[in-house]
Amino acid sequence: MTVVTKDNAQEQTVETSAAQPQVQADPAQLVKPLADIYQTKDAVVIEADIPGVAEEGLDITLEQDILTVEGLVESGKHGYRRRFSLSDQVDRQSIEAALENGVLRLTLPRAEASLARKIDIKTAD
Repeated sequence: MTVVTKDNAQEQTVETSAAQPQVQADPAQLVKPLADIYQTKDAVVIEADIPGVAEEGLDITLEQDILTVEGLVESGKHGYRRRFSLSDQVDRQSIEAALENGVLRLTLPRAEASLARKIDIKTAD
């Protein structure tokens, strides 16, 4: 799986896609939230810190290969925006999101074709 994000001149590879922003905050007031990205056996998981954002103020969109997360803090004066570039190894129809205690957890399941599988060996008779 491959998601590509750029943080402070460092490039990380994981998987995601982009869309037009829905958050109605001044773009100068949008901050890129910190995120932990890791892989499990079946998925890539992204955990982003977005304190102060309620579920109603959160917008997650997938357009082509760009996953965009935008959240407006309840005061409405600032918010968060982060985009992730997804590879074709992500099952786009099964992406899940959960928000708890200011942490957004995105689970990006691997596409069936990218999962490891056992290959049987046949002997010639």
